[in-house]
Amino acid sequence: LIVKVADPDGLKLNEGWLKGPFTILNYAKNYYRPAGNKQVEWTFPIQYKSLKFDEPLPETRALMKLIDRWKPDLIYSLHNAGFGGVYYYISEKAPLLYPIYNKIVEDEGLPLSLGEPEVPWAVQLSPAVYYMVSTPEYYDYLEKYSDKDPAEVIRTGTDSYDYARRVNPGVLELVTEVPYFYNPRIEDDSPTEIERRRAVLDSLQDSWKHYNYVRRVYEEVRGELRLKSRFRESIEYYLAVTPDSLRAKERWARTDPSLERPATVAEVFDNYQVSRFYRLLTLGLLYRMLKEEVRAGAGDLIKEKYEEVESKLEEEATELERELEYRVIPLDKLVRIQLAAGLYTALYVQVKNTYRRM
Repeated sequence: LIVKVADPDGLKLNEGWLKGPFTILNYAKNYYRPAGNKQVEWTFPIQYKSLKFDEPLPETRALMKLIDRWKPDLIYSLHNAGFGGVYYYISEKAPLLYPIYNKIVEDEGLPLSLGEPEVPWAVQLSPAVYYMVSTPEYYDYLEKYSDKDPAEVIRTGTDSYDYARRVNPGVLELVTEVPYFYNPRIEDDSPTEIERRRAVLDSLQDSWKHYNYVRRVYEEVRGELRLKSRFRESIEYYLAVTPDSLRAKERWARTDPSLERPATVAEVFDNYQVSRFYRLLTLGLLYRMLKEEVRAGAGDLIKEKYEEVESKLEEEATELERELEYRVIPLDKLVRIQLAAGLYTALYVQVKNTYRRM
């Protein structure tokens, strides 16, 4: 069963970069990611400890009906990673598949992502292969590193895998994260003279500066905003959840003993360069929010802030273009990687289930 598009609105709002030019600036200026509580993949219902969420989007409800009806043995959710290398999430230990996943990437001449994991609570099963991250794991992480009740911090539901395993406990889910841009440094695991803890904390400091800038601009224009746009929704969500997220990550970074070692080249590159790419995308959302207001006839203040944000976006993108020395990945390579990983995983599930039923 193939669901061609789970989020048609998200697809529509990303159309501006789909056919190029494939540059960091064009990507950021046309990028859209829904607010966390408006994402199809993250609004499945959940009741876990003090957390209760039961507001699935219509698209999420449609997926729930499919899962309830078909009780799938395999779910394959297609994702992209923006910048970096290829990496995978899988919902169970499957050592047979790890070298296959890596070989698929190697055959396409692309790097694995060997820098920082996407989230601190991700459990690595093999280089560039992680155990599936779901909301219960995020809750447990916050329970350990946040001063707040995790239910106050988590404003989303859970993911398709967490829902599907209630319907079919034997379901396996795979996520293949493929980037559009890369630099070979993302798979260089040689040590540097920088401590990993220092690199992570420096990245966090930059994230706070970025957050404060976005918050300042938003507060300056909030009283004159006319539209309740998708971009405004995303910015407001970012401003609401980021402080608690950064505080928890900082406590993790200061206390977790796994950071007491030299950072690798990939980890340094991730913390000091790749992280800036992702912050640029938030700036892009702010830019698009203001751009819509200007088109709707906004006043002088919003026009002024729109020009300021556009200038900052272009300046930072130009600087990143120079520093990252990135390469654009042809889309056919990304398609082949995702297709091959999905087919090998489907074969693995088929054989595993055949032996289980014998």
